[in-house]
Amino acid sequence: MNSLWLIALACLPFLILLLHLGCTVLHTASARAAAGRAPGRFRTVLGVYLLRGVCVWAPLVLGVLVEEYFTTTTFREYTAIVPKWEYPNLFLLLRYGPPLLGLVAALVLRLGWTLAPTVAATEGLTPVAALRRSWSLVWGRAAAWFRTVAVALPLGGLTAGTYLLLHLAARPLRPGTVARFLTWGPDNTYAAYVAGLLAPIAFALLLTGALTLPPAYTTLAILHQRLVLARGRQPADAAATRM
Repeated sequence: MNSLWLIALACLPFLILLLHLGCTVLHTASARAAAGRAPGRFRTVLGVYLLRGVCVWAPLVLGVLVEEYFTTTTFREYTAIVPKWEYPNLFLLLRYGPPLLGLVAALVLRLGWTLAPTVAATEGLTPVAALRRSWSLVWGRAAAWFRTVAVALPLGGLTAGTYLLLHLAARPLRPGTVARFLTWGPDNTYAAYVAGLLAPIAFALLLTGALTLPPAYTTLAILHQRLVLARGRQPADAAATRM
């Protein structure tokens, strides 16, 4: 089991990079098709994905690290993690406060930067400028963030639900894939066994992305266009009101 976790951790950066590459290709194509123009570059959209991922996950990871530092200690001779009781009156606050604050910050950042890849693909901005533009579009008006949530939550639920259904459908295939990898795979039986277990999961992920991400990215591109138009009408409405 420890070896499996080490393999998963070693492969995690490559998996994240592959997922970002696939999402970048689909997002760029969908956003350009919906907008009818193609000023943005592939590497710019990929840079938005990478920068947004780092900035969104940083508060949550920092909150967990702060919680671990103040509430747990490690006995090195036994390599056991036990609770700290140095702050008995603040233990609950230190235990749940930093992770919750990190989670709230991550959700706020993720919502504000929902349209950043679309902005980079359709407006040709740099990653940092795309993040700023998305933030101003989402949080610039009172109704914009509500519309973004109303669009993003169903899309996220559709993607997660599709993956769960495909994962459940592919679960009966695990014995067959394990047997095939053990027969035709590498000489390392453990690696073949792990590959056989992960193959249906990888297939479910790929099929989920192919089915749900293009319409989801197209919907976000349409939302981006409407928010831009709504923001452009706001100064005109204000000028008409003054007249």
